[in-house]
Amino acid sequence: MGLRYTSKNYTKTFSSRDDLKKSLDVWSSEKKFELVFTTQERTNENGVKVSTLKCKRKNKDQCSFMLEFRTDPESNKPNNYILYDYKNIHNHQLNTYHGITALTEDVKEKIRQNKAHTRTYQDLTSLINKQCKTNFFWRTIYYEVKKMEDKEIGTVTNDANNLVKLLKADALKRCGFYETKIAKGKLDRICFMSKRTKKVLNSFKDVLIIDTSHKVNRFNMPILDVAVVNNLGKTVCCLFALLPNHKYESFFWALNHLKS
Repeated sequence: MGLRYTSKNYTKTFSSRDDLKKSLDVWSSEKKFELVFTTQERTNENGVKVSTLKCKRKNKDQCSFMLEFRTDPESNKPNNYILYDYKNIHNHQLNTYHGITALTEDVKEKIRQNKAHTRTYQDLTSLINKQCKTNFFWRTIYYEVKKMEDKEIGTVTNDANNLVKLLKADALKRCGFYETKIAKGKLDRICFMSKRTKKVLNSFKDVLIIDTSHKVNRFNMPILDVAVVNNLGKTVCCLFALLPNHKYESFFWALNHLKS
């Protein structure tokens, strides 16, 4: 993908804010710089969603590079983002990272060998750069690992569909409980309990222990877990929920189902 920095000519659209960020991450890494969202998404008085990305070195070097994307509620795809405004100026030297064209078969094989033995993508990238004498930005390696995982174990969408099928079968055969929300054909959120955890919750619901992890799962979603302490002093998890974000509305959705 190559931006031509003119909203009149550039017509590529993005189906979500995540899709927008992922696509521009790949593009910007090839162009030797990194983009970041400047703020949370805002919606103006006309119902238009506005997302602005700037060069990561804006604060350090006062770089003025900017891309602004907006939705058009009056179009036939009101939730799609399209380039609205831009400023194509960097006031600093761009990095000299290698792009995806430098991902040779030898480099890909090194990634396969080492991806399970490093803690972070930054660590993996450093190792690949040292072994292959390259200079990849970590996001380039990250997206290559994701492609490999999709090819080896299937896509995240397939995993999500299989998870829903398993929970549905458990609800029918063993009186488990689950609730899902699908948005634009994708799993937006899900919560579930087994027959046993429902019984435990009913017996020891005086105090609930609630915690979330931050996107450390296959779906890259926060996972909420609710636990109780039983009569033996043991902590027992009762409800799990995969949520789209850490916002109030997401927690309310999960905990309301717990209450019901």
